[in-house]
Amino acid sequence: MKFFPLLPMVALVLAATPALSSTWVVTGEPDAKAAREADQAARDFCRKVVRAKGRVDKVLPIKHADENDIANLARLLLDGSKGCPRDPDLAVAMLESLVAGRSDFAAETGLLGDLRRALISRGRPDDLARAEDLNRVLWVRGIAVTPSWTEAEKRAFVAREDVWAFVTDLSRDTPRSRELRIEAWLDPLSFRFDPARGVDALVKGGPDDQRRAARILLAGEGVPADPERAERILLAAAARDDAALAMLLDRIEPRLAGPAAPDRDYLFMELWRIVQRSIKDPALRERLVRIFTPRLSAADPASQRFAATALAALYRQGTESAAPALLDWIERSLTGEDAASQRAAMVELARLVMAGSAPARILLDREFARSGGLVEAGAWTPDPERPVPFERIVSGDDYPLRAARSGTQGVVQARAVIGPDRRVLLVEIVGSPDAVLSETVVKLVMRRLRRSYPEHPGRYVRVTLPPIEFRVIGCDKDKAPPEVVPGAVLVEARMRCNHPAF
Repeated sequence: MKFFPLLPMVALVLAATPALSSTWVVTGEPDAKAAREADQAARDFCRKVVRAKGRVDKVLPIKHADENDIANLARLLLDGSKGCPRDPDLAVAMLESLVAGRSDFAAETGLLGDLRRALISRGRPDDLARAEDLNRVLWVRGIAVTPSWTEAEKRAFVAREDVWAFVTDLSRDTPRSRELRIEAWLDPLSFRFDPARGVDALVKGGPDDQRRAARILLAGEGVPADPERAERILLAAAARDDAALAMLLDRIEPRLAGPAAPDRDYLFMELWRIVQRSIKDPALRERLVRIFTPRLSAADPASQRFAATALAALYRQGTESAAPALLDWIERSLTGEDAASQRAAMVELARLVMAGSAPARILLDREFARSGGLVEAGAWTPDPERPVPFERIVSGDDYPLRAARSGTQGVVQARAVIGPDRRVLLVEIVGSPDAVLSETVVKLVMRRLRRSYPEHPGRYVRVTLPPIEFRVIGCDKDKAPPEVVPGAVLVEARMRCNHPAF
């Protein structure tokens, strides 16, 4: 019997039997002649099967057919299509010949699925046992439904040499493999019990795994208790996980509130880093306010400043209870003698004002009055001593990506309050079409703008900035871009287009 090349044959078989699953991808339109030849080859095979009258040795081996050919022909036998008789015995024999001599974990998953289906179709008791084993293999490989087994059966299966070799092979690691080996390492009844390796693997995982590792180390479950390592793990996880932060605070809060512990300053510093991210849980933010507030009265001014920046961050995240103690510290520091604390207090006060705090606005106005009042300087002009055009402060490269992608554009009008040290203390948005554009202007101006006013020594100066126009230049050549506002600094985002005009 003659077999034609693989690709046309596979294409025809798949086209004629749409219910069959397949992993092959056929590109392009098959040649009509090749399709006819492939169809004829499949029918010739089925006629040969009919003539063999159930004798497998009359059909196997199939010459000039590779693994994909044989698997597809076995499907014809299972479905009884293309003139083939329904012959599960021959289908099983053909598929088993492809699996023979190698581990089930080395065979293609599609092939194992076909063999499992054929075994179930034949339905002998040993077939069903083999089919269940194949389902377990496929489940371990991540593509089958959860087997019906007891914990003891699952434990024994995972401990089997070929299964364990696959589960611990990091070159083809999968989430299920990782889950199974950690489960085996941490299960005292497992033949692969190794809790130290299990904890190490959990530490490398996500926050849920890291919390589990910390609990094991705190309780000493199968491993020596190690509270210090557990706290280090929780500190790392708390930077992005509120549940880990809650576990951490349960551990360290008494030490932070009690007599000076050797690691107290270190823990305060780590918590300060953590609160700079957005903490979602309001109850956790309230706990942190209670932790940091007493620190505002520390003997060391640097410790006070760290506590103030932490409380300010918590306030900006929506924790109103942080404001009273923070504002008291700011007012004390502004009238105190520590220059670093004065500067930090002024910065935090301005941030509170920009966050919308009315009490902070009142306090800032009082500070301006103490310095002689806020000087209104009118429109911004470059510093005569260090002239820098405003276009170098905000440029075309500063268009926020998400605003450009959404087509957000418009003019942002703002004012800046510049302190005696030439730095921008405060940016007030007067008009803006979008919060993202406003936020961009505030950040850029505070980071880049410097301006001295020697004619107003020791005073705070408010200056009106040039309009900053954000606009997106699209790909429609017939659509004219919006008119530039007179005197505006232009920030453009040009879309990538396929035509040469852009």
